[in-house]
Amino acid sequence: MGRLNRMLAVIATIMVAVCGVIFLIYQRTPPYTFDPTCTYDLTYRLDVTIEVAGKQYSSDVVHQLSRSRQWIQAMNYAGCQQTYGTAVSFRLEDNRLVLMGAGICDNARRALAGSNAAFREGNFSQAMKEHRKIDVTPFCIGPWNRSPSGLKVDPYVMNIRIYNVFFVDNADSPARWSGFSFDNNSSVPEEQLRIVSAIAEAADISPRDNLAKIAPAVLKTQFSRGESSNSPEVLLSFLRRYGAEKQFTYYAVQR
Repeated sequence: MGRLNRMLAVIATIMVAVCGVIFLIYQRTPPYTFDPTCTYDLTYRLDVTIEVAGKQYSSDVVHQLSRSRQWIQAMNYAGCQQTYGTAVSFRLEDNRLVLMGAGICDNARRALAGSNAAFREGNFSQAMKEHRKIDVTPFCIGPWNRSPSGLKVDPYVMNIRIYNVFFVDNADSPARWSGFSFDNNSSVPEEQLRIVSAIAEAADISPRDNLAKIAPAVLKTQFSRGESSNSPEVLLSFLRRYGAEKQFTYYAVQR
């Protein structure tokens, strides 16, 4: 009986050790690695420097391109939405907040992939292994819209006004927001915002952003719907801001 107890104790110790190793691996790997329904093709760090009113500001984010696994794609139309790494945030000198989407255009992703074939297959494994870097600005207007020579970006898609960037009047107590586009029809053309640099580095790391550090109040803000519901909410995770335990402290209307 004593021998049996010792054997059981050894087995239990081994199982605890194995579980501990699995837990550590899970904690150190990007989300969706062990998710039965979700996976991802690319994760990258995006370092952006902008200039507003003659002053420069820098921030970074780690964004992940996640998707449903093939076996569930027919049932999971919503895909696998990101919780972190959806927006690059900048707190300006006058305490305003700038929110910018963390996605990059197809041209930039193709450059990261290294070839058309790898891009079409969604194969970025070598790019992440090499920590391949590209300057996004030659490929995209903002990080988002394709930028071939001579093409002006239409700020309307099917009559829906598309903003590239959002300004929030106060990072600590949001009350008003406005949308900005990289064209002459911006709702706030007087801002003269421009992207100084945007460097994307492929890396197999976990998504993250600086919202909780730079402007935690924005995660407690409900934003009024703008033109065709295009408000700062499009850049902020639904799961991170809504739920039974979430309580909004601020309400911001469009300027």
